[in-house]
Amino acid sequence: MRVRHRIPTVFSLSMLDVFCCALGCVILLWLWNERLSKSRLKTADETRQLLESARADLADARLLIDSLRNDLSGAHGSIASLTTDRDRILEELSGAVKSAAGLKSDLASARSREAALTNQRDETQKDLSAAQADMARIRNQLDQLAKKNKEQADSAADLASLLEKKLKDEEALKNKSSLAQQRIQDLEVLLRDRDKELTIASAKVKDLTERLHDADGQIALLRSKADTASSLQTNIDESTRKLAAADARIQELEKFLGNRKSIMVEMQGRLDDLQTDRKRLSDELAKVRIAADNRFAGIQLTGRRVIFMVDMSGSMKMTDDNTYSPEKWPIVADTVLKVMKSLPDLERYQLIVFSENATFPLGAASEWLDFDPSASPEQVKRALTKTEPKGNTNMYAPFELAFRFRPRGLDTIYLFSDGLPNAGPGLSAAEQAKKLSESETGEILGRYIRKMLREQWNRPVSGMARVRINSVGFFFESPDVGAFLWALSREFDGSFVGMSKP
Repeated sequence: MRVRHRIPTVFSLSMLDVFCCALGCVILLWLWNERLSKSRLKTADETRQLLESARADLADARLLIDSLRNDLSGAHGSIASLTTDRDRILEELSGAVKSAAGLKSDLASARSREAALTNQRDETQKDLSAAQADMARIRNQLDQLAKKNKEQADSAADLASLLEKKLKDEEALKNKSSLAQQRIQDLEVLLRDRDKELTIASAKVKDLTERLHDADGQIALLRSKADTASSLQTNIDESTRKLAAADARIQELEKFLGNRKSIMVEMQGRLDDLQTDRKRLSDELAKVRIAADNRFAGIQLTGRRVIFMVDMSGSMKMTDDNTYSPEKWPIVADTVLKVMKSLPDLERYQLIVFSENATFPLGAASEWLDFDPSASPEQVKRALTKTEPKGNTNMYAPFELAFRFRPRGLDTIYLFSDGLPNAGPGLSAAEQAKKLSESETGEILGRYIRKMLREQWNRPVSGMARVRINSVGFFFESPDVGAFLWALSREFDGSFVGMSKP
């Protein structure tokens, strides 16, 4: 008989379930880490702003110290001048006294001169006292400024500790969120139980109230009968005792009901607080989801002060060296507009177009432009539509212009290009003498631009955040182009996406 073997299964449904679960876990961890990074970045920005404010106050204090020192130097000069005048006047007074002894005929005029000099000396003494008082006041101000400098240094240390504390608070907030959700559920169950108890207690109070009215009627009836029959006194006493017992029971129930109401009010307050926390956490989760959804082909769309750098070299209207593509440049312009409109936090921006040189087509070369969602995209579109792509690709020039905005808050650059740099600084004399290929030239110039970004333009500077660089490549044929733009974005906390051919 023929032996049959079962074909081994390489991929099964159980393995597919495992892969799907693993992928879900990876996506969940990625979303959570993204939320944490955004929260930490926001906290770091707030701390950086506080630190910048403290440094500005410290600079103002130092300027005030320099001004007061100049005033102190002037006061010392005035004191020296007044001291010289005083010595001169004393010498003149001494000479006048000696002359008065030898010249009796001029005694009257000498005495008047002496009186005048004495008055002048007194005024000089007053000026000297005022100058000394001013000097004491200036020294006091210098001491106060020294204390203020110390307080500013302590404030900077406190800001650093505050940043560390906020990071710890963020971890505690995650635990508090899960506990709050569980606490909300428990409180809702407890609230329903309390409502049931309150309904039962209210029914009991109503029943006892009706019994009290019945007892009052019975007492009135018994009292009317007591006027005619003393034999009913025993029944009246018994009814009175029952009434007292009913009153005591009503008071107990009212006290119980009051305690229940206070507990309900307290629990309602706690429930309101927990619902507020739940709403706040839901809002944060919504923001995280919006940030996760608000991406352009894998690029996280962030930035408040942004520069859009658009390559307008001749290749931006070609699909390759020999094929003209009239629809390529309009697609580039539409992509720039799509990215601009999708930035949720954009406040100010600038547009730089570059080929062999770099220019600001919207003007205001040294100023930010305020972003208006209804007008700014159309202005950018008109400017790009009027631009005619031509020339070589010099990336050194636009980066140099863009990083002039770094001291004024530049935080993100979006680079739109389709090629390697082939013009601009970066080649040595020996390299210029050689006949280098286009790819060799692009590799050398690309390394030089990345070096300038690391060591000069985007180097770590105290008080200024690192600028994020995102890149969008268009219809590139050479893998070197994608590798250069990818490496450029990766080194500076950005992302790279390559657009496919139309």
